[in-house]
Parts: sequence; structure tokens; C-alpha cells
Amino acid sequence: MIKRSEEDLCFLCKVNKADKAGSHFTPIGIIKKVVGKRGYEHEVTIAPSKGEVNQYFGRDNLKNTDPTIRQSDNVADHIFCTACEENLGKIESECIPYLHTIFDKVSQAATPLHTSRSGNSFIKFSNPNKNVLILFFYSIIWRQILNDFLSHGLQHPKDFFETLRKIVSTEISKPLNEIKKSEVFKDTPALIIFTCKFEDIDLTSLIYNPNPYPANPEVFSIGIYETLIFKEPHISQHYELSTKLPASVVDDDLIINIAEQGIIGVMDLEVWNNRNKWFFAKTADDFITTYVNKIVNATRLPFSAAEALLKAETHLIGGTTKAKTYADFFTEAVESVIRKYKS
Repeated sequence: MIKRSEEDLCFLCKVNKADKAGSHFTPIGIIKKVVGKRGYEHEVTIAPSKGEVNQYFGRDNLKNTDPTIRQSDNVADHIFCTACEENLGKIESECIPYLHTIFDKVSQAATPLHTSRSGNSFIKFSNPNKNVLILFFYSIIWRQILNDFLSHGLQHPKDFFETLRKIVSTEISKPLNEIKKSEVFKDTPALIIFTCKFEDIDLTSLIYNPNPYPANPEVFSIGIYETLIFKEPHISQHYELSTKLPASVVDDDLIINIAEQGIIGVMDLEVWNNRNKWFFAKTADDFITTYVNKIVNATRLPFSAAEALLKAETHLIGGTTKAKTYADFFTEAVESVIRKYKS
């Protein structure tokens, strides 16, 4: 994470000093079914390019045996000013309770499902107000992009990032009644929101981060919700390959900006699970690739040969290692392979 101080400018308004500490990139309220309630969180962050897996336990979580005070990877200091933080909180407080109610009703089959012309299921609702909801998800998408840059140096299209920043910064400063009546959101990036009726699924396996590959519409996972946001009008080529979502989910009938009222799609469970499994498989492959490349750089072996040696070594030391983390385990295996090769 890039180091910041209270003398730096707020990333959102770019006017006030970033005097606020403890800001969340993805609001804890919307992902509490995934990570746990505030104070009891259990968050797992994987950084494949760094070969790191970090766990964070809230201060009241019984698994938190480390007296060291540390922040979640979803939290940072001096990102926003107090005014922007309070305005973001206003939008979050307006939306999050309703979104959990909507999710619970979908899960319990307690709300009518409609079908779009493309065959997608969806629900309609009056609360939260659709403009406020669009602004809420815009703010999370923008913050996830910001976190990607600050934590991993990953760049998203600058024009798109700046467009979202200006919309969020301008609109959150308005009274709620003014946001609800605004015509602005008809002409802002089109947004589709999905949830799912989960059956006996461990919600802690859900993710909250941007899709690993660029696509249009871009996919941003937010725990029990998936959002698709358009950078340009037309769906990108190879969309299914880069997102592991069927192109049929890019459904004009589900674009909330032009809907008469609030609308959220209900994604097929198999589709949701397939994407989730693909994401974790890709993350695991990228994680291992980081360590294989360490062997390649140290030995000049071909990648396939280094990969085979690493796989064999992990099996060999699996029963004897004292490593407490995946990173330590793979580091031990890599060092052993390099040592054996050079001897």
C-alpha cells in the first residue's frame, strides 16, 4: 500500500486534506455475510504477483491471537477527507440494510421473480431508490479500482476511473432527495447488478474485487452481489473467456439506469459457482507461477521443468514443513529446489 499522510489530498474530492483514518475500500456492511460483522471479521487477501496470502482477524474474533494491532487490507488511512467519508457513509446507510433484505428475500424465495426478454430472472423494488443504489455501487467500483492501484499498482483505464470519481464526488455531496430526483444517472455508465439464490453455500468463499482481466462491461464482485459496468456501449469480444460469465447476462433489460424502478438480476447458481471456481483456480495458478518464476530466474531452467520440480518438492516437504503460511511453505520449497539444483 502506498504510504499516505493527512497532508495529502483526498482521492475523491481532490480538494480537502485526507484527514480521515480507517477508510474501507469495500464497505464492511455490504460484505458482512462474507467476512463477518465488524470486529469479528475474518478476511483473506491473496496477492498472486507477490506470492502472498494474508489473513486478518477482527479484534473480537476468537482466532485473533496476535496482539499486534494491524489493519485489514480492505482499510487504509488518509485516503479520504472527513466530508467525503461522511457523504459515502450517508449513501451506504441508505442502501445496505435494503440490500441485505433483498438478498434474504431472494434466498428464501420470498419475492416474485420476473423474466427478461433474454431469459434472465430479476426482481423489482422501490427501496433503495435506484439512483441512490447506482451511486452506491459506483462508489464501491471506484474504490476497488483505487485499491487495485494503491495495493498492487494495477491500472484501469484512466478516463473511466476519472469519470466515476467525478460522478461520485459530485453526487454524494447532494441531499438524498436531490439524488433521488436526479436525471444524471440516465447518462452515466450503464450498470447491471446481480445477486443469487445460494443453496447450502459457504458465503465466506465469495469474493470482493475487480475481475482479473479487462472486459466490457467490467465485472466487479462485491460479496453477495456482482456488478457489470459499461466503459463503452458494446460488449467486448471474448467476453465469456475473460469473465467466465455467459454473454446472455449482458442484458439491456437489466440496466438499472434506464429501468422504471430498482431492478436486480438473479443469476443462476451454477453460473455464479463456475465463475467463483474459475477465479480461485486462476488465482492459485498465478500464485504458483510467481514461485516457479523464482526458480527460473535463479536456475535458468525452462518454466515447465521448474514447475515440475516445485510440484515434486511441495509433495516431498508437505509432511515435514514447519511453515505456518502458504507463502512460507512455497518459499521453503523454492529455496530447496534452488539449493538442490545448484549443488
